[in-house]
Amino acid sequence: MFKSKITKLFFNYALPNMINSGFFSLYIIINGAFVGQFLGTKSLAAMGLSMPFIFILFTLSDLIAIGSSVQISLKIGAKKQNLAREIFSFCIIFILLTYLIIGVLGYFSSTFILSLFSNDLELVKLSSQYIKIFMIFAPLLCLSFAMDNYLRACGKNKYSMYMGIGSVIVNIILDYLFIVYFDLEIIGAAMATSISLSIGSFIGILPFLDKKLQLYFVKPKMNFKLLKNILLNGSSESLMNVSLSLIGIITNYVLLLNGGEIAVAIFSAILYLDSIIMALVNAMYDGVMPLLSFNIGSKSINKNKILLKTMAFYGCIFSCVIFIVNILFSKELMQIFNHEKQFL
Repeated sequence: MFKSKITKLFFNYALPNMINSGFFSLYIIINGAFVGQFLGTKSLAAMGLSMPFIFILFTLSDLIAIGSSVQISLKIGAKKQNLAREIFSFCIIFILLTYLIIGVLGYFSSTFILSLFSNDLELVKLSSQYIKIFMIFAPLLCLSFAMDNYLRACGKNKYSMYMGIGSVIVNIILDYLFIVYFDLEIIGAAMATSISLSIGSFIGILPFLDKKLQLYFVKPKMNFKLLKNILLNGSSESLMNVSLSLIGIITNYVLLLNGGEIAVAIFSAILYLDSIIMALVNAMYDGVMPLLSFNIGSKSINKNKILLKTMAFYGCIFSCVIFIVNILFSKELMQIFNHEKQFL
């Protein structure tokens, strides 16, 4: 599979991951649209206040999943499949146990932490309700993000893509049922996302339960040097996500002080649109990661040089197109979330 032309390989790996990430980010926009249109700017602001905290909590999962998938692809490229399986098995167990603990701590501390950033009791209450649902489902949610990386390491790009699309479709249906039909308000929005992603986790883990893929469950094994490499490989993207989340928290705090909940709602809507753009660009590069790691493991460095140039070229074209679309259709894009005159 790695003997095809570089451009063809790039699209085979990048496009399914872009579609998957695009649909995954679409759920954020759809959630925001349902909340903004049916529950109003107060609930939209509560979601915006909650999301940076949720993203920070899930950063460790990204750190382990991205870092370990790099190491797994390196081991597969170097014909060390059993070591790759040991890393995979250890990381799955580690993510589940870690987020079981994080979920409990996050559930009971969310109200206190949010109260440090806002004196609006209703806004804090709504935000806390939203976060608590995510904390209940934390282990399965984080496993969903991890499975995407491991499926791509095994070449199951399309399976990962269909898993992501299926999760979004379920999320849309549940958003309507929980928010509009059952009138569960912001709790319904959190439940819709949590349940749909949890279903994605179960679907994602199915291919690893038999021994047809290069990865499957074995007795987990890890050593300090390997764990250090995993943390280093995953640190760049994880630290970027943490920094963006911290910026979001600080910005929300400043906006609450100076513009109130309407300002936070506006900022949230802009971030929801931004999330799908950034997700597509990042997915273009993340999708090719297994190829880069495989080539390093098999000593095919020249292929990586061509691949990196291809990534830069198409990333630049995509970014320019998105920039033009945002400039021309800014009002129409914001109307997705709310039609109030002050909001627009």
